[in-house]
Amino acid sequence: MLILRKVAAALLWSHPCVQPSSNSPTGIQPRVALVPLWTAFVLGLALAVSPTPGPQGSAWAQVEEEAHDPLYSVEGLLVRALGRSGLEAREKAMRFGHISALRQVAERLVPKEQWGSIPTPSEQEFEAMVVGLDVSGEQQANTSYLGLMSLRFDPGKLHTFLADSGIEVSGRAEKPVLLVLVSEDTNGEAILWDPEAAWLRAWQPSPLKGTVLPSTMIGGDLQDREILDATNALAPTPAMLTALREAYQADALLYANARELTGTGADIARLEVILRQDGDLPNLPSQVVSCEREREEAARVFYRRCAGQVASLALETWKSEHRQSALAEKREEIPSGQLQRIPVFALVLDPSGFAFMQQKVLQAPNVRALSLIEQRQNGAIANLDFVGQVTDIVQQLPQAGVNIFRDQGVIYLQFNGR
Repeated sequence: MLILRKVAAALLWSHPCVQPSSNSPTGIQPRVALVPLWTAFVLGLALAVSPTPGPQGSAWAQVEEEAHDPLYSVEGLLVRALGRSGLEAREKAMRFGHISALRQVAERLVPKEQWGSIPTPSEQEFEAMVVGLDVSGEQQANTSYLGLMSLRFDPGKLHTFLADSGIEVSGRAEKPVLLVLVSEDTNGEAILWDPEAAWLRAWQPSPLKGTVLPSTMIGGDLQDREILDATNALAPTPAMLTALREAYQADALLYANARELTGTGADIARLEVILRQDGDLPNLPSQVVSCEREREEAARVFYRRCAGQVASLALETWKSEHRQSALAEKREEIPSGQLQRIPVFALVLDPSGFAFMQQKVLQAPNVRALSLIEQRQNGAIANLDFVGQVTDIVQQLPQAGVNIFRDQGVIYLQFNGR
């Protein structure tokens, strides 16, 4: 059996489809190709004569599951840049894509208060963490590049990279949190088991999908209805919530009652969501989340956005309570009243883009000015003036819609999602 495994491994590694590619920016061959039939036969024979998997087999299965976990993947990330040549533009786009992808995945694992501390990896560090990369839909011109990037990170190596920088990564819930979703119309009537209810549909698919806190919805079978019905759904007792959680063998339960305060159906204008928990979400406060509908916002989009607010609150509570690493990070403190100025490079295409970024940046409470020094073809050189601590700015700017990061000694500003 051992000989067959060695032969299979040698055949697979020697095949050109799995050789590292010097043309790939990460040294990883993104193309998919078929392994020859005779190689597949040897691989199949090696697996066929293997003993029944024991603990080692289970561990390998876990590694395989984590390696393909969507939690550690980014699909269809738009990457684009300008440069003095198409090649330079592509190189810049790849670099910014690498940074953006890592931040996307890291933010799924890290409590929000630490997002500003997520480090920017070097190209060598990035390559060591990525186990699969593909770029499609490439459009390259003389001075510009655009493409779609999809990649997957190695969970263990990513965790190590973050831990080495003092970042506390949150563990994944072993079991999905149980969602109990109730609506209350303007007449005070409970809407509980209606599959067409707007609040219920807003959670399909769940905003918690692909996070460290996956979820499952209460089914509404006969046993559920014996515990919770229209007469008690708006004010369930703690014992009722515990009974529901235990019936589903869940570790945590999230009860969310969406009260329609103004309007109903397509005319809904305001929601208040009453939150309660049972089980392994002890620090989630029993509170009311208010959601206001924006002008010309579709009702289904409004409900979905409100569901996202509730999900985000539960997720951040979970991440803060289940940190796996507690490495301390030393931060340089700046006197709170002192005005600071740092040179930055704003990734904008033209002066109007810079003006829009100025509006965004000034939404950060500690920012005082973003002053243009020189507009260039691929961005703008500017000064960022602020008061307080550097960490305050790093945390506030993403909330205003602008990411700030350092790469090779330059501090960049970039719109979120770019």
